[in-house]
Formats: sequence, structure tokens, C-alpha cells
Amino acid sequence: MPRRYVPQGKQHPAATDANAAALRAQAMKSGDTIFAVREAEVRGAEWFVPASLAAELRREALAALAGARRERRPEHRILPENPAAKYPSERLAAEENVTNRLAEAFYRDHGVRQIERGLDLASTTAGHVVLRSAYCIRREIGECLREHPRLRGDLFLEHGAYRYRLAFDCEACEMSLVDPLEKREPEGV
Repeated sequence: MPRRYVPQGKQHPAATDANAAALRAQAMKSGDTIFAVREAEVRGAEWFVPASLAAELRREALAALAGARRERRPEHRILPENPAAKYPSERLAAEENVTNRLAEAFYRDHGVRQIERGLDLASTTAGHVVLRSAYCIRREIGECLREHPRLRGDLFLEHGAYRYRLAFDCEACEMSLVDPLEKREPEGV
């Protein structure tokens, strides 16, 4: 049961600023809740309020806010699978990375007829696309193939002993990293 506090009278004007600062500091605390208090306005600072009462009011307000948030939580529903939905392709390449029987059954149920073994299960990724991204290094450095670039020829990303050829699909605005057929020796070895 919340405590009630009846103010006994106004404070001396010199204590008002200190009281306002203490009340603001108390109101700014959010403890171990999911909330962060960004701003607190104190009105009526001329009335003394014990820190224990301010803390209790703050805890009650945060609890009420958490309760209101719980009540408004949207319903989480998992829609049933539609077996009539067909996958847009009848063939999945190794790059699609189907690596377990459940994934394979899912794709087969949705019309895929040919599924290559996923790259994560392969002993090597040589010759395969290992990453496809909408991020394009050529576009980033101002050398987009659609905009008359100065850089011609293949581009590569290198990391230690690994060197990946960059492939650009300008129609889809995608960049891919292709694992070369052989590894290079790192410099200084």
C-alpha cells in the first residue's frame, strides 16, 4: 500500500533549488527497467518531499509504464505454411547453402527439383560465389561500371592467404566475392 505524505508547509526559498535538484536526480533514475529517462521537470519544488517518497513514486510510475507497455504488446502469430507456394526456381546451387534434410525437404515440397550440396558441407569453396551483396565497392569508390569508370579489369579483395575476385552484376546492382581455384601465398612467406 503506497504511503501518503502530507506537506507541512513551504520551504525556505534557499532550499528550493537544492530540493528541485534532488527531485530531478531521483526522477532521472530508471533502475533495472527497460526505460531511459531523458528529461525530468520539477514543479512545486518549494514543497519538501522526502527522497524515500520520491523514489516510491518513481518506482510506481515506471511499474505503471511497464504494465501499459505489456498490455499493448502486439500478438505474435506464426502463420501456417502454404504448401501451394512455389519456390521461384527449380534448381538450387551450392551457394544457396542447403545443408540439412529439413531445409532440403522444405525446398522439395515447394517445387525445387535439383539441390546441390551446400557450400558449408563442401571441402572447398574454390570457384564458387561465397558472398553476394547489394553493397558495391565500385559504387563506394566512385567507379561504378554504369558511370564510365577509370578502373578497368578485375578487382580483388585480399586477406592473408585468401584472394577473392569481385564479380559485379550491374543489372541487379550486386557485388559477389568469388573464391579462386587456387590460394595465393601471402607476401613475406
